[in-house]
Amino acid sequence: MADETPENSAPRVLISYSQESDSHSQRVLGLANKLRSHGIDVMIDRYDPHPPEGWPMWMERQITQSSFVICVFTETYHRRAMGEEKPGRGKGVAWEADIVRECLYDEPHLNTKFIPVVFDPTHEQFIIHRLRSSTRYQLNDNDIQAGLPAGNYERLYRQLTAQPEVIKPTLGQFIKLDPVCSPMKVVVANTEETQTLPGNAPREPLSTPANTKSASGSIPVASKGTVLVPEPRSDVKAYADDFIRYLREAGFEVIVPDPFAVDRDFRESYLQALNQCLLVVQILGADPFPRTAFLTEDETNVRLEEWIWLQAQLLEKQTLRWRPPAIDLKCIVEVDYRNVLTSAIKCDAEDFKKTDLREMLARVTAKPQEKGRKIFVRHHSSLSDTADDVGARAEEFGQGLTIAMTDERFKFADCVGDRPVDGLIIVYGSETAKWASESVDEVHKAAMATNMKHGVRRPQAAIVKQSPETPSLMERRPGWKELQASDDKALKTFVVEILNREVKP
Repeated sequence: MADETPENSAPRVLISYSQESDSHSQRVLGLANKLRSHGIDVMIDRYDPHPPEGWPMWMERQITQSSFVICVFTETYHRRAMGEEKPGRGKGVAWEADIVRECLYDEPHLNTKFIPVVFDPTHEQFIIHRLRSSTRYQLNDNDIQAGLPAGNYERLYRQLTAQPEVIKPTLGQFIKLDPVCSPMKVVVANTEETQTLPGNAPREPLSTPANTKSASGSIPVASKGTVLVPEPRSDVKAYADDFIRYLREAGFEVIVPDPFAVDRDFRESYLQALNQCLLVVQILGADPFPRTAFLTEDETNVRLEEWIWLQAQLLEKQTLRWRPPAIDLKCIVEVDYRNVLTSAIKCDAEDFKKTDLREMLARVTAKPQEKGRKIFVRHHSSLSDTADDVGARAEEFGQGLTIAMTDERFKFADCVGDRPVDGLIIVYGSETAKWASESVDEVHKAAMATNMKHGVRRPQAAIVKQSPETPSLMERRPGWKELQASDDKALKTFVVEILNREVKP
């Protein structure tokens, strides 16, 4: 073991977990104690049971200041993180999960901070989608017991302390080799331009592949766009061929990347295709592709179907998943693939082409409409006068700005509709503070959902107090400003920020 690391220079780590049983809490405490004994500055809630700033601020500060956050996933943790827990239970995990999502949203293609951990191999299915491509660690009771780093605990410890198991050697000198055969000329497209290829290289066909031509044999003058159809398994290949014909007849170019192979890296062809396409159509059968370690930077085996879906989400590509209705999910042995099939559209192939696929093609090819910025003012019905005043003044400060008023009698998600949200305002008074605290999460999730669908930034948001005497909310989401209804200067600044900000990430 190396010398003891001074606490002020030790890696700082927060463990996020759900308090669901005494045995689970003891496992988490054992992991925290062992990491601290090995020089890691770990923090869990049990080390600081009465934070003076309150739990929401404590959790936000711990996540922000930590170098790493270990998320211990269980079914209960997943349920609370996804907002599916009974009201009033598991608010700590829900709050932490929202902060984690915001951090990942700010860095959509990077994750250097959040590490998924499970104590039971069956709990891997409960890792949230955004972290499923990250290296995860399965720890058992032996890993948690006192002792030197070993097994999966050692792998986790190496990541936390930046001590790789294998050091990449320095680059050696380039060796030039003499050719073993003479070059030959290849005429390209009946022109005088030539290429040189090794004498034993197979000749590629010079004509355009038949599947990219129109019925007359000529190359289409223009395409409506590109659709990526990943390689299907044999049991659904006939369906995939039918959908590909439909797409080409509709005027779309179809890309089917390199075939799957468990023993080689084929990510580049998929990522190139994903960057070009408007839409990804996955045809899922009862037989999944085998797992492969060539889809990640480490040795983790990953399923192709999930990797494609995740990469499409990271690149903000629209995705459709379809499966034949004849597949019986009870016969699918692997739980994670059963969950993949559950997320797919289940309907007749012809119905899929005429409804879901046709509607999605129309959506991805629709020309964007020029729209002005829009602010939603959410208020309790008892504060309609104050909210109307705030909305009217905001409209005066922003030329061409649209103000939409909505109160607690309507679900905010129904009020948003299908267009991006540029600004959010929640107006509250002393008697409606509890309602306002609950509304922050509701409006934030609904606005984020529609903005992510359109590929635009999260909206600017503000909590407006009815009067200077109105107390501040105890729980406030990070990034939300606090204004007073009578403060014209602050309200104008907020509106101008919305008008001047770039909407695209």
